[in-house]
Order: sequence, then C-alpha cells, then structure tokens
Amino acid sequence: MDYQAYSHIYDDEYRDYTDDAQFYVRWGRRCNPPALELGCGTGRILFALAQAGCPVWGLDMCGPMLDKARAKLAELPADVARRVKLLEGDMREFDLDQEFGLIYLPFREFMHLHHEEDQLNCLDSIHRHLSPNGRLIINLYDIDMIALVQRNDNTVPLIRQHGGDYTDPITGHKVYLSSATNYVHRTQMMQEERFYDRVDPSGAVVDRRMVTISQRWFFRWEMHHLLHRANFRVHELFGGYDRQPVGEMGGEMIFIARPATEKELVFEVDWLQNKLARLRAARKR
Repeated sequence: MDYQAYSHIYDDEYRDYTDDAQFYVRWGRRCNPPALELGCGTGRILFALAQAGCPVWGLDMCGPMLDKARAKLAELPADVARRVKLLEGDMREFDLDQEFGLIYLPFREFMHLHHEEDQLNCLDSIHRHLSPNGRLIINLYDIDMIALVQRNDNTVPLIRQHGGDYTDPITGHKVYLSSATNYVHRTQMMQEERFYDRVDPSGAVVDRRMVTISQRWFFRWEMHHLLHRANFRVHELFGGYDRQPVGEMGGEMIFIARPATEKELVFEVDWLQNKLARLRAARKR
C-alpha cells in the first residue's frame, strides 16, 4: 500500500471512526504490559491505549506515518507520553529485546503481507516477543464472495464509498471517496484504487488524490491453519467489536490467539516424529 501518500489523508478520513479503539483498550488493560501495536501508523489506536493507562509500543515502517504519530505524541500530557514508545521497523522481522503481554494488528495490517513467507516470518517474530500467557489479536475482514463473483468478469466499476466521505479540517471542503476494486481470485489479492475528490461550496472539484491499496484476503479456516502452523492456537474469534460471532460475508474477523502450550507442542513433535519414522520405513521397503 502507498502509505506515504495515505499519510496526508488517513487522520482526516478516520477522525470520527472509534468503533474499534475501546475493544483494544479493554484487551490492553487485561494483558500484562506493555502492549505492542504492529502497523501503528499515526497512532489512532495506540494513543487510545496510552490515554487509558496502558504502556504501549508502536512499530511501523512508514516514516511519514510515524512523523504524524510523533507530532501527536509531542502534544500529549507528559504522563501519557511516557507510556508510548514509537519505533520504525518491519513487522515481518523485528527484534525489540522486550516481551509483551499483548501484540495486536488492529486494522487489516496483516492483509498487507501478500506472501506465505512474509506471513510466517511476521508470526514467528510475534511468537518470539509474546509472553507465554499473552494474546495476539489480528483483525481481518471476511471476503464477500458475492462481490468476488460479480467482479469475475474483469470489469472494475468505480463505486462511491459514502461511509468514507469526510470534511477537510483546514479548508472546510467536503471530500468524497470513490473506489475501484479488482479481485484476483487465483492469488486471493484485492487491488483497490481510492479516489478522494475535494469539492468547494460551488460543487467544483478543486483537488483529487489517489491512493492504491493491495491486500491479500484470508478465509476463516485458512487463518486458523496458518496460526496453528506458527505455533499459535485460536482462543476466540469475533465478528465485530461487540464480541458478536462472525456473521454475514464482508464483515469483521477478529482472531484472538495464544501461544501453543508445551503439551500441545510436544504432541505436535511426537506426531511429526511418527510421520518421519513411517516415511523412513517406507523408503527401506
């Protein structure tokens, strides 16, 4: 995703979006400190945890997004700012020399990892930093199969995204969001072009910006297996921030995972050793 271009838009677009913040605040209070947010961006959720009394670290690889976060950090009260640590880095491979009770990817960040190797490297880095009793939270969306089938004829219509409209805080102009999304089912990739049209009071478009987004979608049980392979176990799965079950296609999938226990890992090792012994025996025949 072109986050450098998005850094100038993100805060304005999501200024009034608060559906998810308290969900992560509650988990931040439940788990042993500190928490770690991967893909923290400009700090929309991270600062909500800090203001609620939770020590939290934020990791992001986009310099302009972190610059926005640092500017916000400088304006916070000293007692809140002391709870925050911002770091530039890649969530696919990081070494922070710190154990966390909660590590979370709150807003589709994991979907920016397009390849299996990157996904497993990220989960391995998380596993090395998560305390044995800690929790990993990954937010995805459940792909809308109807939309996927409807777009299978290679047409990519431009659609108005009314929920993404916002008011430019500097000019007072309305900004209207439209998007064109192409679904590539062979690779489970979604490629989206988002167009932001700033319109003056006369109705004239005075500025247009485009942001490109590439995300890989995950099916529910695919994610179960991926987490299991990375030595996690799904503890809970929600379809929204009110802890409701997974519902209609196109909705939220919020995975709460824990590290596998020693007993579970021993079982896995025994199972693999048995498979290896059978394979070796078959080769000798």
